[in-house]
Amino acid sequence: MRIRVHPLAPMLLPLGHALGLREELIAALLALALHEAAHLLAARLANARLEEFDVLPFGASIRLENLYGLSVAQQVVVALAGPAANALGVLLGAALAWWGLLKPEAMLYWVRANCMLGAFNLLPALPLDGGRALYGALSGKLGRSAALNLGIWMGRALAAALVAATIAGFLHTGRLNVLLVFIAIFLIAAGEKEREEAREGRALALIHRMRSVRSGTRVRAYAMDWREPALSAVRLLRAREETIFLVYREGKWIGTVDAEAISQVLLRGVSAGEITMGEIARPRDIPEARALPADSMDR
Repeated sequence: MRIRVHPLAPMLLPLGHALGLREELIAALLALALHEAAHLLAARLANARLEEFDVLPFGASIRLENLYGLSVAQQVVVALAGPAANALGVLLGAALAWWGLLKPEAMLYWVRANCMLGAFNLLPALPLDGGRALYGALSGKLGRSAALNLGIWMGRALAAALVAATIAGFLHTGRLNVLLVFIAIFLIAAGEKEREEAREGRALALIHRMRSVRSGTRVRAYAMDWREPALSAVRLLRAREETIFLVYREGKWIGTVDAEAISQVLLRGVSAGEITMGEIARPRDIPEARALPADSMDR
């Protein structure tokens, strides 16, 4: 795990103290710690390892190894774990104040910090938790690429709204809310990074699946049309089996494709849903295969 600290992050505590916001800052940091701890716990239960932890001037960000390689249900659970923890934090703060274990003023700071952090992260925009949950909910209906693009554009729309709110606030009060500007910049910059992580995560998941079947002893062959996407071949892979795909074009065999050939393509960053079997097929000297009609193989 790599831990990165933004150069401006250490200035947050002394700045908050100088501005008389010590209690509010402490409450916000504790709420953030609760939020991220819930993400980490959910990720651990889903067997997703923490890869990076970034300490930012306005909060923190975690990067999980191959988040987009998880199932849709696991992605939604990991995403919503943070806001759910903040909701529980509000209930806990109210209970402690009711029992007299927490001062009313401290309780108000705690409840406000958890409500703001949880509500903001529930907005349906990537890379926020609500955007990840939206991606998981819509990827089955719209397709992963369309759901990802929607989440990224929602993030850009949110960034534009924050910039507009900053300008309106400055014109009305004469004060510039720098925090909103930082968040807007973060949302815009994170969009393309999110796309790259999604592409890499799906490729790693497919490669892991393909390599897991190479240790098998049973061999199965499939005949596929050259226009079929490589993703269709990946879905035919089975554990404890070695799979070979004979690619045909207009009834004529043009080459073979195995799991290793597909994995090499994915490692170059090409989506399995965007490249066809004909583009991957490499001719091999298998005379008996040339004589096999396309309808004689497993489908």
